[in-house]
Amino acid sequence: MRLETLLDRLGRRARMSRAPRVDVTDRVIMQLATSLGQSEEGDRALAWSAAVCVAAAVGAALVAVNLWESWSDPVLTSLAALAWELLI
Repeated sequence: MRLETLLDRLGRRARMSRAPRVDVTDRVIMQLATSLGQSEEGDRALAWSAAVCVAAAVGAALVAVNLWESWSDPVLTSLAALAWELLI
């Protein structure tokens, strides 16, 4: 019972106390303003790596579509090969 009364008293005290009011907007704005110039190099590197990844994904998608078309219909594959043989 002693633990329950202790926790009950602690709970009553916690409900009565108020949290301190803290204003951190000035510090946050200053930190954002100073870190803005530092993050440009990192953002530029991320943008270039994203561009390379997008280009690789587009190339892989084009190859995948061509392979899907050629493997899904053998008649069209034969006709396409015949057309290239006639052109050469």
